[in-house]
Amino acid sequence: MNTNSPTLTLSQLVKQLLLFWGLMVLALFLYCDLKEQAMLANSDYLMTFHTAGWIAGHGQWQILYPGPGAATFHGEPFDLKAHELLPFLKDYSVAEYMYMPLSAFVFAPFALLPANLSLLSFQLFSLLTAYICSGLLSVSTESKDSSESKDTSEPKRESAASRALLPFLALLVFLPAFLTLWIGQVGIIFGLFPLSLAYFLLVRKKDFAAGLTLALLSLKPQLLVPALFLVFGRLAVKKVSLLFGLISGLVGIFAANYFVLGSRLFGQWLQCLALSDRVYSDPAMGVPVRLATSLPRALLFSRPVEERLFLKPFIYAFAALLIVAGLVVLWRACKTLAEEDQVRLALILGSLALPCVVPHMFIYDLCVLAPAAYLILTDGSLTKTSPFRHIRPFLLLLWLAVNLYCIMVMSVPDWVSPLLLCSLMLLVYLASALPFLKTKTKAVSQERGAAS
Repeated sequence: MNTNSPTLTLSQLVKQLLLFWGLMVLALFLYCDLKEQAMLANSDYLMTFHTAGWIAGHGQWQILYPGPGAATFHGEPFDLKAHELLPFLKDYSVAEYMYMPLSAFVFAPFALLPANLSLLSFQLFSLLTAYICSGLLSVSTESKDSSESKDTSEPKRESAASRALLPFLALLVFLPAFLTLWIGQVGIIFGLFPLSLAYFLLVRKKDFAAGLTLALLSLKPQLLVPALFLVFGRLAVKKVSLLFGLISGLVGIFAANYFVLGSRLFGQWLQCLALSDRVYSDPAMGVPVRLATSLPRALLFSRPVEERLFLKPFIYAFAALLIVAGLVVLWRACKTLAEEDQVRLALILGSLALPCVVPHMFIYDLCVLAPAAYLILTDGSLTKTSPFRHIRPFLLLLWLAVNLYCIMVMSVPDWVSPLLLCSLMLLVYLASALPFLKTKTKAVSQERGAAS
């Protein structure tokens, strides 16, 4: 008998399972896009972004947004164009575009292709972007690990490309990221990428460039909450370059939208945002309540229709209070944490605050939690003295709960409760933040500095 046959370790098994899942995801995309076009006719990408890309490519900007006084998106020129371009689109489906005018140019190259190939190419582009995000985060944490270890006898480290593969595959197991890719949403490109690149730059003390990068979050404005926390964390230690970079980037982006395509189109976009707030606040408009995973919206939809208008200011004020509470915790913690831990805490709290405070957020938008989860769940240095040690079990709980929610939405949608999920996310946010009010982290930071 051969007693020296190789055995499969748990780590190797996990890696092989992740690789198998990644191949399955790619196969699913290929099958659905090439063989089951009618299945994805109502996908966000085809209805919204493919149509916007076609409009940008053909210069028909006058139909990008609803006309003045529109009370619904149904029957507006953009909706009609989407049905013209997508013969499989259901009659009851309503298409709308609520993003900045210039962002439509992002989708113009993809819209040159037939609809199914346009979706597939965008999915592949999003997969590549997700892989780059994983690489940026893995390189950032590698620089931290190498600064804490001076053992020159240690074997040569993996290349950045190899280190990025495992977290990239793990990202696909987080179902909001999978859903984002499958339906062609933009959370990875407009959210995950700017956050990952900004963290990469902040770790390298390139604050102004990081601020310019964070300005890209304005392409999906509700995702600016983590940027607020990152800026506030730098201000707590009297560093303003990140703020100047963010302001410069925002001014540049808004000026480009205003002057390149004209003030009229810019004004129509602002009116479209107001209309979208009314539409997405009314379940009668056909927006599935179960997909909405922001605490303010879940609270509003838990009350009778006649009470919502009255309660709305109070619920939004509560959301603002949650932001202030997180910023106060961050301000105090940054006074004692090591510099890289300041950035880490700001990104973690900002990401966890996001679904608790923004008015409108959907289940697939939770993919932007990935950087925060990566910084905690993959950190082997979280010892008993680490100021972040208490966050790991809460993030694991959140990961399991969100994945379970996604599975239930797709299988037994009548059983899900957005308010229950949002309440859990609020618990994780508060449980992650509050210990920093009383934890004496200065000694810990000094210990870590001495160890390096």
